[in-house]
Parts: sequence; C-alpha cells; structure tokens
Amino acid sequence: MSSVVIINICVIYLILLTVILTLWRLIDKNFQHMEQLESGRTAERAMNNIISVMHATNYFLWYEDGDSFNFGDRFFEILRLRKRPLSKELVKRLVAPSQLQMARKAYSDLGEEARILQLDLWFPVSKQWHTLLIKASKVHMENGEEMRMGIFTFADERKKMEGERKKAFALEEESKMKASFLASMGHEIRTPLNVITGFSKLLAEDYGNLSEEERRSYYEIIKENNTQLLKLLNDVLTSSLKKGNEVQLQLRRKRVSDLIEELYTTHNVVVPKHLRFYMQQGSCEDFIDVNRSGMMQVVSNLMNNAIKFTKEGSITLGWESVGDKVIIYVQDTGIGIAEENLTSVFDKFFKQDASSVGAGIGLPLCKKLVENMHGEIRVKSKLGVGSRFEIVFDKVGG
Repeated sequence: MSSVVIINICVIYLILLTVILTLWRLIDKNFQHMEQLESGRTAERAMNNIISVMHATNYFLWYEDGDSFNFGDRFFEILRLRKRPLSKELVKRLVAPSQLQMARKAYSDLGEEARILQLDLWFPVSKQWHTLLIKASKVHMENGEEMRMGIFTFADERKKMEGERKKAFALEEESKMKASFLASMGHEIRTPLNVITGFSKLLAEDYGNLSEEERRSYYEIIKENNTQLLKLLNDVLTSSLKKGNEVQLQLRRKRVSDLIEELYTTHNVVVPKHLRFYMQQGSCEDFIDVNRSGMMQVVSNLMNNAIKFTKEGSITLGWESVGDKVIIYVQDTGIGIAEENLTSVFDKFFKQDASSVGAGIGLPLCKKLVENMHGEIRVKSKLGVGSRFEIVFDKVGG
C-alpha cells in the first residue's frame, strides 16, 4: 500500500475521531443540561411540597431582605393583606411595647442555633392582637453573606389555652389554700375556746377552794385567750371584705410624734415582762394623714407578731424622717424570716411555720389597711437576728 493511501486513511480517521468527540461533547453537555433541569425541577417540587406541608400546618416562612422582612404568600392570604415586604421599622411598631426590648436583643443575638420566641403583634387591618410563635436562626449563604430567617405560626389558641391552664392552676391553688385555711381556723378557734371553757369551769365549780393568786392567774389566762379569739375573728371578718366593697378609711392629719406616743402607751401593757419595749421618736415635727383606728389595728398586728416570735431581747416602736417620707417601724430581735419567704409574708394564708399560732391573715390585713391609707408596708429581716416592718407615708403640711 502506497504511502499516499496510508496518509489519506489516517486523515479520514482523524476527521471521524474529531466528529465523534464533538458529538460526545454535545451529547454530554445536553445530558448535563437535562440533569440540571431535572435537578431544578426536583428542587422546585421539594420546595412546593415543603410549602404545602407548611400551609397545611399553618406555618409560614419569613426571611430578612435588607431593611425589610419577606413573608410567605399564604400569610398575606390568611390575613387578607396586600403582599409586600414589611420594613423592619414597621414590624417594630407592631410588636407589643413590653416585648420590644426582648425581641430586639433576641434578634441581634441570633446565631446558627435556632431560637424560639413568642411575640404579640398588632395588626392594624384586622385591629387585633395576634400571638406569633417564631423559630429563627442566622443562615450563612454560599456567597458568604448572612441572613436571618425562619418559620412562624399563629399561637392565639395556644396562648388562650395557656391562660386558661394558669387560671385553672391558680384556682386549684386557691382552693387548696382555702382548705388549709379552714383547717387552720378550726384549730385556732378550738384552742382558745377549750382553754376559756376549761378555766371558766374551774372558776365556777371550785371558786371557794382557789387562792386569790390562782383566781387571778385563771382570769388572766381566760382574758388572754378571749383576746386572741376576738382578734382572730376580727381579722377574718376584716380580710373577708372584697375589693371594691371595702369601707373607705377616713383620714385625719396627725403629728407623728403624738401618734407614736399613743401607740406605744397602748401596747406597753401587752409586752411580756421578759422583753424590753422601746420607743424611738424622730428628730422632726412631721405630719401624716392616717386613720387612727386603722393604724392601731396595723401596729397591734405587728406587735403581736413581734411578741409571738421574740423569745428574748427587745421590741422597738419608732419612726424616722427620710426625705419626703415618714417611716413608722416595729423592730424586734426575734427569730427572723427566711430570705426566700420575704416576698410571701403579705400573701393571704401564708405562714412561715405551719405549727405557729395564727391563720396567716394578719399581715395581708395590715397591707390592705396601709394601702387604704395611701401608704406602703415592707419588711426587712434576717433569720436568727430579727425583723423590721416599716410603714411608709408621704409627709404633709401641719
């Protein structure tokens, strides 16, 4: 075979190879394009499925876009709103004011780990508040940018159910407290009644055989338990007054030093001999508007508690002037109040020690009376050291 023929055959093979490679590249390119199209269709079908599931479960997509938020179409359809991005400033104005600071911090602190928030938003079109349960996170995009996005749902029913659950729980707790109170009241009333009945019977049946000292002792015991019983019943009757039906206390202007002296003289006779009872007068001549009977009842309750929980040491009744306020206080060196109980001492039926005398209504009654006189009552205490109850009033002109 001549060299010319061989060269021609080689040229033909080269041309065929070039054509085949070109066709292969075209076919491969088309295959890749078809794969991309199919991949896009698959992604689109997957996204449509996700959106359908979200719609069925009332979840909605949201994401930030510059200075605005974008929401899924279904969100606007349900609320019958015109679809448009909502500016961040507008959304801030819709958030409940009490939650705005928390929402801002949560938004700025968002990381890759999803966070769940519950926010109340006002919708001007429907003129209604809606509670939204929001799941949010920060997402890193392929182009290196970061975007905050997530899903949310309306939680109005959930919030309503939560409120009803809390209400039911509160009613159950109140019912338990009332049951405990009634049981305690039965015990508290029965004890002084039994003492009064027993010693009255002894005096009646054996009066002639008793010495004068024994008669006096029995009389004091009966008197003390009678006073305790009357105080207990008076506290119950006073505290049972419902808010709105309370008798408005008539306030009168009183010189604080005169009021303290009167209160001290009244209670001096009830302090046991083993305790020292001091009076501390302020350095000014200040005046306050109070109800004398109400103050007498408040201080009596505070004094009774101080006597009950002070085994040794002293009790001080005094007042001081601080700025435009007058502080009247009862301070003791008793057992004190545990720190975790300080916020509960004015709650109805609360007792630090379940075995202690009383029905847990004295301090709540004090709080009610003081507030009725436009004052404030507070407590400072340390376990094992003592307590100081303060009644705070505004100063007034003389």
